[in-house]
Amino acid sequence: MANSASRKYLGFIILFYTVNLFLVTIPSSETGEGIKYGGFALFLFIKYYVTYWAASRIPLNERRALIIHFAALVALLWVTGTLIADAFGALDLRVFTRHLPQMTAGKWASLDLSSTVSNTHGQTGVVILLLSGLALGTALTPRMKIFSFSVVFLLGGLSVFLSGSRQGLMRFFLFIMVMFVRETGKILVVIGVFLLSLLVLLSISGIPEDLDLTRHSEAISRQGVLLDNPFTEEALSGRPTLWLKALEIIYSSPSAIMIGIGLGNYAEYQAAAHNMFIQLLLDGGVLGLCTYLMCLIMILKRVWEYRTRGWAMLAVSIGMAASVFTSSVFYPTLATGWYLGLFFVIGHILLGPPVGRMASYTSAASTSHVFQSGTATVRARLH
Repeated sequence: MANSASRKYLGFIILFYTVNLFLVTIPSSETGEGIKYGGFALFLFIKYYVTYWAASRIPLNERRALIIHFAALVALLWVTGTLIADAFGALDLRVFTRHLPQMTAGKWASLDLSSTVSNTHGQTGVVILLLSGLALGTALTPRMKIFSFSVVFLLGGLSVFLSGSRQGLMRFFLFIMVMFVRETGKILVVIGVFLLSLLVLLSISGIPEDLDLTRHSEAISRQGVLLDNPFTEEALSGRPTLWLKALEIIYSSPSAIMIGIGLGNYAEYQAAAHNMFIQLLLDGGVLGLCTYLMCLIMILKRVWEYRTRGWAMLAVSIGMAASVFTSSVFYPTLATGWYLGLFFVIGHILLGPPVGRMASYTSAASTSHVFQSGTATVRARLH
């Protein structure tokens, strides 16, 4: 029920922006760039819907859940491993990916490659977050969960830090904090083992004298800004200036306030907002902002309603929501949203009916939730 409702709201968003593209973007586009960018965004929406629908057609059982779990771990190890190796100079991603087709990482390598999945550190951080949620949500035994937490906490956290993405680090921190509420014991075990191992290692070998931090000094300095003042112009990477530019375009005419300048037409003004709410206003006006937020809130409401069996999905959603003011994280543009297809598929897997050992894992939490709801209902009737 949660997944079919989410597909319904996603379909409504596609309908709205199809109308917006034909009635606002195309008539007002002067260079054709807006049509190209808007058409691409609409294509992404349709791709998400089709991917979501196709995933929902495949029945999930315990064997498939295990396959998905190990596939998520392998993918997470690949992304984090290559990023960390590049940061420490053990691997040159540009050389490593140049043999790939030009429509994948081979093209990114000629731009500003930051990992094997994206050319921006922000998107890399989101992919790491999504794979972490999928790996933890499909772990069927306590041992699998502890191992998954080890990979997520150590490699995921280190790679996000080294990526230099400040909003990525905030997303990952919130994700871990939400998971900590449900998995306190397992996370404490992982942290304890890590600190003990680090202490033993340093006591045996000492701190390496030839440790070269020059390759990641930029990442360290970028993340250090968060400890100083996260609301400065430097910490926000100049985003306040971009917000003001986008708002000036919106307030330039009454029609722009109501219906926006058209899906993708921000490209003609070179005015990507780097803020989901302002970007929604820019593309679709107040009408677009209200429509999109209504659908998104209803989708996230389902995540909250099914949190007892999809806690990892709740943690992922809260983590992503941490950067709605600094990026269009839940909204596809040329620079964001490539990962939303994975977001919806993970939602289908983690919010669907639990299977096998996944069912036994969530039974206690579900029973507690039902008991508390029933108790509240009885008390209400008595009063």
